[in-house]
Parts: sequence; C-alpha cells; structure tokens
Amino acid sequence: MTSVIISFQVNLILSYSENNLLPTQDGLSEIARRNEASASEMLRVVLGFAWGLASFVIISGFLGYGTRLSLYLAIGWWTFTGVPLLFWQKLSTLDKKLLCLAILALLTVRWGYSWLISPPQEAMTGLVLGLLYVPVIMTITTILFSGRSRLICVSMGVMMGMIAIFGSSREALAISFLNDWRLGPLVFCVFALYAWLLSNWIREREQLETTTQQAQGLAVAANTDALTGVFNRRAVADFLEQNALSRRQCGVIFLDLDHFKLVNDTYGHDTGDSVLAQVADILHLRTREGDFVARWGGEEFIVIVTNVSAHQTTDIAEYLRGHIEQATYHGVPRLTASFGVAHTLSGAQLQGAINRADQALYQAKANGRNRVVSD
Repeated sequence: MTSVIISFQVNLILSYSENNLLPTQDGLSEIARRNEASASEMLRVVLGFAWGLASFVIISGFLGYGTRLSLYLAIGWWTFTGVPLLFWQKLSTLDKKLLCLAILALLTVRWGYSWLISPPQEAMTGLVLGLLYVPVIMTITTILFSGRSRLICVSMGVMMGMIAIFGSSREALAISFLNDWRLGPLVFCVFALYAWLLSNWIREREQLETTTQQAQGLAVAANTDALTGVFNRRAVADFLEQNALSRRQCGVIFLDLDHFKLVNDTYGHDTGDSVLAQVADILHLRTREGDFVARWGGEEFIVIVTNVSAHQTTDIAEYLRGHIEQATYHGVPRLTASFGVAHTLSGAQLQGAINRADQALYQAKANGRNRVVSD
C-alpha cells in the first residue's frame, strides 16, 4: 500500500516539475529558481487541499460524524493550513522551507499519536493521512532544500519507522491488523529509499544544468566576436542555414569603415579596437531586436534585417551611416563608413544577396566613400 501511494505521487510531482528546466548563467541558476517556484506552487496546492479536506471533516463533525477528537484535530489542521494561505504572497523562500519542516514535524507527531496513543478507530485515519501527506511534503522539501534533503527525509523515515516498530506492539491495534512488527522496517525502508531517489534526482538535474550551461557557453563563444561582442562570420553561416527555408523578405547591409588602417597607424591598435567596439554598439543599438549584426572581418560588418522592402533596407543603411558619422570616438576626430545594400524575397536567396551587397560596397568606396549604394 505504501509503495503504491509513493510511486504514484513521485511520478505525478516529478513530471510536473520536470517541465521547468531552463538553464542560465547568472548567480542563482535558473533551474534552482524554477525548482523553488515549482516547490512553492506544489506546497500552496497541498495546503489548499489540506485546508479543504479539514473543512470537510469539520462540517461532517458538526453533523455528528466522527469523534470529538477528530473534530478538534481537524480544526487545528484547518487553522494551521489556512494562515499560510492567507498570507501566501508575503512568505519568503525561507518561510516556506520552515513551513515544510513544521508540517513534517506535525505529521510525525500525528503519526506517533496514531501508533502509540490513539484509540483503534482513530489510528487508521492518522496513518492514512501520514502515508498521503508525508511523501508529498518530502518531495517539496527535497526540491527546496536540495543538498540537505537527504538528511531531512532519511530522518523522517527513521522516526516514522521507529514509531511504527514500537506502535505495532500495541495489542489495541490488533483489531486493525496493525500489530505486525514488520510494518516498522517496511515504513523505514520505503521512506529511506524514497528520500535517496529524490536526492539523486536533484543532483542529476544540477549536473545536467552544469553540462548544458557549459555547452551553451561554448556555442556562444564559438559564434561571438571576442572584440566587439556581436556575432562573427561563423554565426553568419549558421544564420543562413537556419533561414534557408524562410519566405521572409530580407535586406543585407555590408559596411566597411573608411580609411581604418590610417586610424590604427595614427592612433594605435588599442584605439582602433575601441572604435570597432563602439561601431558594433551603434549597429546593435540602432537595429531591431530580431535583426542580425555580425563582424565580417577586420573593419567590415554585416547587418541582415528581415521583413523589409528594398527601399526600407536602403533607408536603414543610410540611418546607420549617419549615426556612425555623427558619433564621437575616443581619440579619433571623425569616422565614416561605406555601405553596400542588397535585397532578397526569401531566405534561400540570402547568399546571393550577400554577394551583391559586397559588390555594392566596393562600388560605394569607388564612388568616394561615406555613402550607401544599392545593388
């Protein structure tokens, strides 16, 4: 009976929480945030369920069903679960962790009372409540406490198992067939195994997160220009592959900084690197979020804009040219750029548009630089 209940609950809860794996690289990992959010929501649902069940017992008690003791216990449980729900939005993660520990402590007390003290007619109710609630709260505790969860949950298993061992010696429970000494070790072993499986699951999720973050970091580094922070030429190839079947209109803008070798020779390569980074910032900030900006190589950049007409592409290029010319650079009095523009009706023709934009760029330089030329 115990193993069936636990198996059902762990499958239900773990499948609910498994949908929340989104790694990131900030301080507290996103998977930890999602785990806490999942555990918090599960705890709120469990408290709501417990409050509703206690309300049902209270109403039935006033109608004459059950014992007076069960009514008093239900009123206490109704109050204990209702107060956190009332102030749920104000509870911190620490508050919810302490709440989990408090619930586990109360369930242990209720479990001990059912085995050691309560009348036989009350014992079965307390034992069923323990078997229903404890695995769920242990799961939530495991998610919230992560590394310390194994100690907490194994301790719960030990206490519940020892209580069951001592309680099974009560002759008063023979009428409910609970006076079997084997029940205690069974409870201990099942809950200890449950705690071990849960803690392993948490550790494996964290290892998966670390591996995923490392892979994402390598992918980002491989497609990012280290100097400017925008995409590199390798990323352009990936972009073309990803958009090969796209039916969106695309505009390709090639630009080359005018006389940039003179900047390096006159002001030094450190200043030249600073200028390149500033130009990349201008391109990034002056384009839309979905547009693609990359450093093609040296002082050349490429911008790919989507869902635009040929005329709009030329206007965007002119807009960027003006901002580059008007910007103030560290140690460089003036900087201009030449632009080549091409347009395509679908992603499949992007490579051809890049070639045409490159030719238009050479034409812009031949025509005097600091201008936009369309193919």
